[in-house]
Amino acid sequence: MRQRLSSVLVVVAIAVVFLIVAVAAVRSFFSMRPGITLIARDRLARVESGNRDLDLSFALLGSPQGIATNGRDLLIGNRSDPWGAMRLFRNGGTFSARKEPIIEKRFQQKINLSAITWNGTNYVGLTTASWFNQGAEGDVFTVLDPTTLDVLSIRPAPKLLGCLAWDGTQYWAATRNHTADSPEPALLYRLDRSFNVLGTSAAPGVGCQGLAWDGRYLWIADVFDDSIRVLDVSGAEPHVVHRAFMNLEYLSGIVAYEGEMWITEYEHHQLHRVRPSSRMAWLRGTKTEVVAASAIAPATETVLFTKQTNEFAKRPQDDTELLDWSAALRDGNVVGEWRIWFGHDLFVQPQFARYEITVILPDGGSVKKELQASPGENVMRDVVLAPAIASGEYRVEVFMTAQYVKPDGQAQILNHWGGRLDLRK
Repeated sequence: MRQRLSSVLVVVAIAVVFLIVAVAAVRSFFSMRPGITLIARDRLARVESGNRDLDLSFALLGSPQGIATNGRDLLIGNRSDPWGAMRLFRNGGTFSARKEPIIEKRFQQKINLSAITWNGTNYVGLTTASWFNQGAEGDVFTVLDPTTLDVLSIRPAPKLLGCLAWDGTQYWAATRNHTADSPEPALLYRLDRSFNVLGTSAAPGVGCQGLAWDGRYLWIADVFDDSIRVLDVSGAEPHVVHRAFMNLEYLSGIVAYEGEMWITEYEHHQLHRVRPSSRMAWLRGTKTEVVAASAIAPATETVLFTKQTNEFAKRPQDDTELLDWSAALRDGNVVGEWRIWFGHDLFVQPQFARYEITVILPDGGSVKKELQASPGENVMRDVVLAPAIASGEYRVEVFMTAQYVKPDGQAQILNHWGGRLDLRK
């Protein structure tokens, strides 16, 4: 019995020694490779965004600027210690993450990225040239090792770039001016694989801080008005398909990931997913079919009904809310659809409850459609709002109003402006 116990103890001792040696060897290997660490992944905490167009939000480990994906993980530029990147790993509806420094080899400095994309082989970032040449001015493109994030090469970049995306054959980049009213022209660039400029056109905004390609459209996150523009670049000149104001603070990146659109918010260090139904609504009504790299199947009516039922239970009964809406130029008209909530308490002793859809025409004229509201959701689809004959910008605005008497006899008036959509023909 003692001999058998001794044999077992010898085997256990050998196993322990082998494990210690193996761990030491692995640590030694990784310590010689900057950018790879054995730091355990941290699970990201869920947070509430308060935005109806966002359905998943997470608190990040650092200050996000730029976001990209290799098709498996997410890589987000990080402007907090240690400067470099955050790598995110998805597990169903949750993420785990770890920080990874990006080190410039000559001076051994930890650098940051202002934008990042994936070109099918490498991550490509945008950062200041002074990291690599003391006293240098301007920005450079940095080609990174996909695993270690080592800087493999750099190339000069056009002035004032703030965002970068790869569409499978070429790069897109746009300017991010110093301020919203600075006089520099807002430009959208096309560049080849070697970063040579192929062409430029006018950008739809002056504050591009995030750029993504979904397989058919460019998505632009603007840092000054915190809006997202969906841009069709298939024609001679790019044009905006849809614009959505996100009610966030300092949009700093956007990416198409696993058939979804994700955005980063610098002010609160958060990652948000655009609600799939909102994304589909934004693209609905365009003349060209969306062929995304990872296509999203539209939600079924059953799923939508379930979501609406859950949402209704939380909605105030003495208020109005624009749940979602979209507008498009189609068949020579401005066409819209919407879901607008009017609480039931507004109809107990009502004076009036209605909403107005106004289209501002390119010549400054307007066409207004006034509709009476009913309790609960007011849903309309494929409504012709105004003729769209002339070229130019068509602005669509929503206004909700109600007058009623509360149970205590006090008269109340609600006036809510639901925002606007800009369309260009």
